[in-house]
Amino acid sequence: MDKKRISRTIITPPVGPDRPGNYDFEELAEAIGEHFKRLSYLGGGGTLNPMLHQAVCAGTVEAGLQRSFEEGVQEILAGGALGFGELSCEHLSFNPFDPIPPHRPIIPTAAAR
Repeated sequence: MDKKRISRTIITPPVGPDRPGNYDFEELAEAIGEHFKRLSYLGGGGTLNPMLHQAVCAGTVEAGLQRSFEEGVQEILAGGALGFGELSCEHLSFNPFDPIPPHRPIIPTAAAR
C-alpha cells in the first residue's frame, strides 16, 4: 500500500442472498485484525442485503423484517464497520437476470404507512 501511496483501503462483502460462501463484517473484522488503521470494511452484504431481496420479492416490508434490519444495522456499526455495502437497494445493473431490478417504486415501510 505504501509503494502505491494508498493510505486506506475499504473492503466490502459480496452481495447476494444465495451466493455460495456468503460472509459479512464479522469475517472482515477478523481478517483485518490489527490492521484496522489502514483497512476498513463495510457490512451488510451478507446479512442486510438478503433482507432487501426478501422485501422486494414480497412487495412489502413486514414489521418483523424491518426490526431485524434495524437490529442488523446496529450490530454492524457496533462491530466497527465504516458503513454499509454491498446492498442492492439502489444499484446500476446491466444484468437482465438481476433479481433486483435497478428501477422500481420505493416500497413503503410499516412506519411510513
